[in-house]
Amino acid sequence: MSPDWTEQVELFVRSVNAALRGLALYPASHPAAGKFFEKVSEAVSPLLAEADRFTLSVLDGDLVVQGSPIMGAPDVHRGLAERLASRGVGSLTLLRGVTAAELTRLLQCLTQDAASLQQAGGIGAVLARDGVTRIEVAGGTAAAKPEEEEPETLDLLQSRLIYNNARNASRKVFEEARLGRVPSSGEVQAAVHGMVDGVLKSRHSLLALTMIKSYDEYLFNHSVNVGILSIALGKHMGYGGEALHDLGVGAFLHDLGKVSWPDEIYRKPRGLSEEEWRIVKSHPDEGVKLISRMEGISKVTLRPVLEHHMRHDRSGYPPPPPDYQIHPFGMIVEVCAVYDAITTARPYQTAMEPARAVARMKEMAGTVFDPAVLEKFIEMLGIYPAGTVVRLDTGELALVLRPNPEDSARPLVRIVRDAAGNDIREKREADLAEKDPATRAYRRSILVAVDPASKGLDVSKWLDEESTGRRAG
Repeated sequence: MSPDWTEQVELFVRSVNAALRGLALYPASHPAAGKFFEKVSEAVSPLLAEADRFTLSVLDGDLVVQGSPIMGAPDVHRGLAERLASRGVGSLTLLRGVTAAELTRLLQCLTQDAASLQQAGGIGAVLARDGVTRIEVAGGTAAAKPEEEEPETLDLLQSRLIYNNARNASRKVFEEARLGRVPSSGEVQAAVHGMVDGVLKSRHSLLALTMIKSYDEYLFNHSVNVGILSIALGKHMGYGGEALHDLGVGAFLHDLGKVSWPDEIYRKPRGLSEEEWRIVKSHPDEGVKLISRMEGISKVTLRPVLEHHMRHDRSGYPPPPPDYQIHPFGMIVEVCAVYDAITTARPYQTAMEPARAVARMKEMAGTVFDPAVLEKFIEMLGIYPAGTVVRLDTGELALVLRPNPEDSARPLVRIVRDAAGNDIREKREADLAEKDPATRAYRRSILVAVDPASKGLDVSKWLDEESTGRRAG
């Protein structure tokens, strides 16, 4: 290959890697992601200027073009080679006339986990179903292996300790702020470190605890719940380490600007006076001012504090400038904050059960929420999120404790009411994936999600019992 050709190939590889990294931070609909897509499209043009096709192959862990390994940064090449191989791709061929939309779809596929791609028939099948005709995919020497979900290594009691520590930290931060002091960042950092560690070790246990609601301590619970949900969503979107911590701190503190609100505003979200509405709309800015004075707070942490009410269509508050790009952290916290708010009973609203809340949020995709972020959130929660009450085909009522990563329709549940309508006082769990050995039929299946309030069930009470070992009374 000529030096110019080698440089063009290297530019293409770097552009693809940059785009894949960008998609780990930004949803595909974000303007920043669009710029990465443009760079890849621009890098492809010279490769197809004098040839009908360009083929990139993986051979023994190396990237190969026209039978020769690509020279350049080995770590960059190895990362892309491993990504392709793990998704069952032996070679990618781009045909002359390949469009920017087709390249974008390829990059989106390469950010999907290997298991979901395998279940869909592989990248080639996915692209073909999406009408992509100018990208050819050949299989590699090893098929993509499903990525198994990490086992839960904390029990619900240990997760409850993490949750309680975080709630105590939230209470202390708000109390310090009410007294006019700058809250200590040490308690916040420790609480968020515990939440990140808990999500990485036992995501489902902590997600279940976000359904424990308390009106008297709504602001504290809301801070912790949004923190846990945001960290879990961030992990599901590919964030790790320091980024999850920064996201968690921003989510945990996102409503600190409400600290000076009078009680009547909490109880009266509709029919606000002009002055009350001004106070409501000022809380993101007030939060940023207060948190900026705390030690050790990164700038990116302030983004969700400022942006969690801006809305995807930019019609929220504070109104963003024309060229302002809402950060992915802001989009994540907005989704999680709304979900926690509408699944919580307040003086002015009844709580939505999780499945209904998700259905309502889907109606707001493209206006309030970024569709790609909301899709990832729903994917993370599963069909029946932790805390959902379901009617089983046995006539029993059950509370979903943890989804089944292999079959989202068959979660682990706790039976809370028998077929005759009697409350079950003893702890009785059921794995809905369990089959009768004699008939090979499932012992129990979900018929429908139900509104717990309509059945006189207090989800918080049952989850509280699960996480403390106390009997519900």
